[in-house]
Amino acid sequence: MPLSNDFIEQFATPGDDYRPHIMWFWNAPLEEGEVRRQVRDFRDAGILNFYIHPMYGFPVDYLSEKMFEAIGWAVDEARKHGMRFWIYDEYNWPSGAAGGYLIRDNPDRRMLVVTSDEQASEHGPQDDHAAWQCVDESGKATVFHETPQNGVCPFAQWSPFCWGQEGYGDVSDPETVRAFIELTHEAYRSRFPGELGKTIAGLFTDEVSYCLAGFYGESERPLPWTHGMRETFLERHGYDVAAHLPSLLANVGDYRRIRCDYWHYLTGRLESAYYRQCAEWCREHGLTLTGHLSGEELFRHNILFFGDFYRCLRWLDIPGIDAIFPRLNHEADHFMVAAKSGGSAIRHLGRDRLLCETYTGSGWELTPEQMKIIFDKLALGGVNLLQYMGAYYSIAGMRKVLPGGYPPSHGHQNPFWPFYRTFGDYVARICQTLALSRSTGKVAVLHPITTAFCEWAGSAEDLARGVPGPPAFEAMQQAFLAVTNLLLELGVDYDYLFEDVLASANVDRGTVLTAEAEYELLILPNVTCLTRKTAEKLAGFLEAGGRTVFVNSVPGWAEGDPALLKRVTDHLSALPDNEGREAAAALQEGTGTHLCGRDRVTWIVSNDLPPDARDPLRNVLDAVIPREFRALPEMPSSVRASRRVFDGEPLLFLYNQGTERVSVPLPADVNTVLDPETGDAGSIDANVDLAPFQTLIAARTDGPVCASRGPEQSWTQELVLGEAEFSLLEANLLAIAWQVRMSDAEEWQDLDGLHFPATCAVQPGDEYELKWTFRIEEGAEPVEIVTEDLTEAFHLELNERPLTGFERARIWDWRNLRADIRTLVVPGENVVTFRSRTPGWDGPHTPPLTAIRGDFCVDDGCLVKTRGRLGPGSWAEAGFPNYTGTARYRWRCELPPLGGRVWAHAEEVAAVAALIVNGHRLAPRLWRPYTFDITDLVLPGPNEIELEVTSCATNLLGLNQPELFLKGKAATARQERQAAGLLTPVSIRW
Repeated sequence: MPLSNDFIEQFATPGDDYRPHIMWFWNAPLEEGEVRRQVRDFRDAGILNFYIHPMYGFPVDYLSEKMFEAIGWAVDEARKHGMRFWIYDEYNWPSGAAGGYLIRDNPDRRMLVVTSDEQASEHGPQDDHAAWQCVDESGKATVFHETPQNGVCPFAQWSPFCWGQEGYGDVSDPETVRAFIELTHEAYRSRFPGELGKTIAGLFTDEVSYCLAGFYGESERPLPWTHGMRETFLERHGYDVAAHLPSLLANVGDYRRIRCDYWHYLTGRLESAYYRQCAEWCREHGLTLTGHLSGEELFRHNILFFGDFYRCLRWLDIPGIDAIFPRLNHEADHFMVAAKSGGSAIRHLGRDRLLCETYTGSGWELTPEQMKIIFDKLALGGVNLLQYMGAYYSIAGMRKVLPGGYPPSHGHQNPFWPFYRTFGDYVARICQTLALSRSTGKVAVLHPITTAFCEWAGSAEDLARGVPGPPAFEAMQQAFLAVTNLLLELGVDYDYLFEDVLASANVDRGTVLTAEAEYELLILPNVTCLTRKTAEKLAGFLEAGGRTVFVNSVPGWAEGDPALLKRVTDHLSALPDNEGREAAAALQEGTGTHLCGRDRVTWIVSNDLPPDARDPLRNVLDAVIPREFRALPEMPSSVRASRRVFDGEPLLFLYNQGTERVSVPLPADVNTVLDPETGDAGSIDANVDLAPFQTLIAARTDGPVCASRGPEQSWTQELVLGEAEFSLLEANLLAIAWQVRMSDAEEWQDLDGLHFPATCAVQPGDEYELKWTFRIEEGAEPVEIVTEDLTEAFHLELNERPLTGFERARIWDWRNLRADIRTLVVPGENVVTFRSRTPGWDGPHTPPLTAIRGDFCVDDGCLVKTRGRLGPGSWAEAGFPNYTGTARYRWRCELPPLGGRVWAHAEEVAAVAALIVNGHRLAPRLWRPYTFDITDLVLPGPNEIELEVTSCATNLLGLNQPELFLKGKAATARQERQAAGLLTPVSIRW
C-alpha cells in the first residue's frame, strides 16, 4: 500500500540515529573544561556520536591513566546529554599497534614480509665459473627467509609522549591480535566496566593491513607474510609456497595457481586472526564493531593491504569505507568504487547501515555545497551513515596544515560550524530513507578479485612507487572502473557480486539467488580467472539461460580445471563466427568498441576505456541492458538515480550533479516528492525539476499532499540592489607575513607559507626569531595582536616594547592568546618581533599563526580606515584579505504594491547566505540556488533587506593545502586568495 503520512512526518524529523557521527582528534594538551565544552558543542550541532582519536601532538602517554581520565570527562559529559562515545582503537593509524606498546612488549610479533632482489652479472675474462647454492635444512635449494618489518609507522611519530618505537604487528597472526586486544580493548573494559554497550556504543578499527607500503628499501620489493605461514599453507594447499615465491612477481611456473592460493590464503588469515577476534570480543561485551579497510577503491590496494574486500568487511556490524581528499577526488574515476563496494556488501549481508568517514584532507576551502555534492554521491553508492573526519581539539601551530592535520576541522574553528545542525538535518533525512529502504537492483557486476589476484605481479614497494601492474591486470582495472561509472550514468541499479557471495548463491531459471537479492543480468568486466566455485556457478547460470555480458576478455583459467572452464566458454562458441573474430581482432589491435551476441549472451570488446573516451562503450551498454533494469526509463545526462523500496512501495533517489536546472520524467508509480533540504513534501505530476546539485526523493503516498513552495520562479520584474551598508560581525584580521631567522643564522628568510623554509633545517628545540614590518594610516584602529599557544615560552615585542598580559581567547582556535596593542602602535611604520623555540619533540612544526585584529581595512599591506559600504565582489580584494567568518550587507529599498510571489536572489555567494527581511530571518542557504521566497515579508513602500554571508577560513589558514601536499610541496598561506563574500548583486524579483 502507498506510504502513509507517518513516513512523511518521520522524513521531516528524522531520528537521531541517522544524524552524522564525528571523529574527534585529540592532538594538544587536554583541559577538562575544554573537553566537556567541545562535547556540548557537538550536541548543539546535532552530532550525538563521537569517536576520540589520539593523534599527532597528543601530549599524554597513550593508554595511560591520564588518557583514560580525560576520556572519562568526555564519557561523563556524553552520558549527561544522551550522547554516545565510540572507542577508536589506536593512536594514529593503522589499528593493530597499540601505540607502539604491542611491539615493545612482544618484539617477536612484528609484521613479517618476504623480499626479493635481482642481481646482474657479467662474464669475466676467463673461462672459470663458480656456482653458489643455498639449501634449507632438508638440503633443498631455496633462498628464503622471513623479514621482520622494522619501519617507523605513523603511531611512532610527532608526539611528546612517543619514545620512537618502530614496527607494526603481524595482524594476520592470532596470538598477535590477542595481545593487541588485551592491550587496547581490555584497557577500556577495565576502565569503564559499566559503560560498555551503554554510553560507550561501539568500537572503530581503522585501516588494518597485512603489509604496509613505503617502509622498505627500494630494492626489496616486499610481499606480506605471517607467522607459521609456510607450515599452514602446506597443510591447506599441499605444497611449499616458499619454493614458488618467484611466481608472485613474474609469470613463471604455474603462476596463476600460486597467486590465487597465496592471496586467498592471506585474506583468510587476516579475517580470521583480526576481524573475527575483534568481532567476537565486541559481541561478548555488547559493543557495535565498525571501521574500514585501507584503499578500498583500487584492486592494487586491496591485494596488498587486505585481499578480498567482502571477506574482511563482513565481520563489521556496521561496515565502513572512507573517502579521503574528496574535494579533489569526487570526480575521479575511482571515487564511486568504495561506496558501491560497501553498498553492495551491506545488501548481501542484510545489514542496514554503511558508514563513511569523509571530508578529511579537503582543505579549509571546503564549503557546505561541496560537502553536499560529496555526500550525495556517496549516498547514491549506498552510504547512509556519515562520519565527519574530523573535529580537531586544537589547530594551533602545525595542527592546521598538512601533514600535521588534515583540514578542515569540523568544529568551532570552522566558520561554517553554526550551520552543521542544518546540514545534519539534510544528511539525516537521506540516511534514514536509505537505511529503512532496500535496493531493487537486478544487475550484478562480478567483483573480479580472483582475476586481480592472478594477474597482479607487484609488491608493496611497487605500489608505493606507483609502478603499473601487468597489462592484463590494468586492463581488468580499467574495465571495472568503466563499467562502474557507465552503469551509474545509465541509471542502472546494480551491485558488485563478490565471488564469495556467488559461490554460496543458488541459480534457478536464469537468476542468481543470494540471501538478499535476485540478479537476472550478470556483467563480467575483463574477468580472466575464476575460482572453481565461482566458475561452477557461472557455468550453471549460463546453462540456465542467464543473461550475461562479457566485457573484453573471457575467462581463461578456472583454478586449473579445463573441463569447468569449457562449460563457461562453450556458450561463447555459439556467437556468430564473423562477429567473434572481428571482436577478438579489435581487442588485439586496440581499435574501437564492438558488440557480438546471440540470445542472452553478449560479448563486448572495447578499447574505449579511458574516462574521456567511453561514449562508444556507453552506447553499447545502453543497447544491451534492458530498460527494465533502469531506475528511470529516460534520464538527463547530469542526473543520477536509484530505485528502492520501502514496505514494498517505490522510492526514487534523484540527484542532479550538473550546474543547470533539468526536468526529469518520472514513472507513473510515484506521486510525491520529498525534499531532504527542508523536509517538505509536495505532489508532482509527470515531471520534476531538479536545481543544480539538488537531491529529491520521489515516492507514492496514500493521499494528496499539499505542494510545498520551493525556489521555482516565474517573474517579470526585477530590482537590482547596488552597493550596501557593510559591516563585519567580528573584528577584521591581518595575518602577519613573518620573516624568520634561526638562532645560529644571520640571514632573514620569508616563511614558506605557514612553514619554516626548508633551508632552515629545523630540529626539535631549535631557537628562532620572527619579524614583520607594517604601516598604519590615520583612521585605522588596530586593537590587539593574536597568536597561538604552542606550549613553548615566547617573547613578543611591538616597536621594541614587550607585550605582556596575554589572555586566552577563542578566535580561530581555543588556544589563541591575545594582547592589547592600542597604546603601542604608532602612525607610520611598526615592527613586530617574536622569539621562541620549536617544541622539543619531532614533528613538522610551524611558527605560530599571528595576526593584527581590529577595525581597519588593508590596502597593499597597510592598515587604513575601514569602509562602511561595499558592493558585490570578493572581500579579499576589498580590504579584508584574511577575514574569516560572517559579514552583513544592508539595503533599504522602496517596493511598489506587489501581487504574486516575490523572491530575493543572488547568483553567486561564497559560501553561505542568510537573509533578513524587515527583521524576519529566513532559513540560511548553504548552497545554490541562493533564492529566498520573501512574499510574506516584504511591504509596499520602504523595506530593509539584510544579507549575512559566511565564508570559509582558507584566506587565513591556508589555500590549496591538499593539492600542494599531494605534490610534495609546503602548504601556502595568503599568497593566493579565495573569493569570499557576496560575488554578484542581490535582486528582488516578482
